[in-house]
Amino acid sequence: MDDLLANIAAQRAEIAIKILDLQSTLDELYGDMSRLDKAEAAIRGQSLTGFKNLKPERAKREAAPEPYRSIKQMVRLVLTDFPDGLIALDILSKINERFGKSFPRTSLSPQLSRLKQSGDIYKDGKRWVLAGSNHREGDM
Repeated sequence: MDDLLANIAAQRAEIAIKILDLQSTLDELYGDMSRLDKAEAAIRGQSLTGFKNLKPERAKREAAPEPYRSIKQMVRLVLTDFPDGLIALDILSKINERFGKSFPRTSLSPQLSRLKQSGDIYKDGKRWVLAGSNHREGDM
């Protein structure tokens, strides 16, 4: 039964990653659309807020770049929201979703190891937990 549950969890994680990849592509397309809207509004001499054909809210975000964050910083920020920790694929999913990234699985594992070596996180079973969180090892 554990093997079946593990297989289901792995399949769900793969599907979640595919969904995040599609979401990332959609975000890029909405960003492209937003830039075109701004360019058209500028050509027509209208402010973007007065432009009649505005696209979904997501496309209207300011074009200001996000501050640079390393994968390790993003892991810490995500785990801050999950005091009981997350499995690696869930961390990856949350990073890609929250920060609009599309990191492959292979990018995360070395960073988790480095964070563990530095004492920033620890592993409790299959879950990675932020050191200093309210989680107590073995509570799961």
